[in-house]
Amino acid sequence: MTTLGTRVRLLDPTSAPLPATGEMAPRPADLNGLRLGFLANGKRNSGPLMEAIYSLLAERFQIADAVFRTKKDPSRPAPKEMVEELLAQCDAIVTGPGD
Repeated sequence: MTTLGTRVRLLDPTSAPLPATGEMAPRPADLNGLRLGFLANGKRNSGPLMEAIYSLLAERFQIADAVFRTKKDPSRPAPKEMVEELLAQCDAIVTGPGD
């Protein structure tokens, strides 16, 4: 069945990307003697990825200590308490996905 005079309105669901407004955190000049934090985002391989990064860094630098934490939900920010703990205990923090 054909209906005359019917109009179809098409909408484009895409939008232009938002400009990046964040700033990169300052990087230490050297990792020797630092206590590093590793925050896995909770995806399947994020824990092993953080451990592998630690192993590579420990081969190149004299890391004083390491703290490992894992978020429970990869789609949510890390809990405030977890972030505060890492900031208080660590000189630098590594985070990233596992997929």
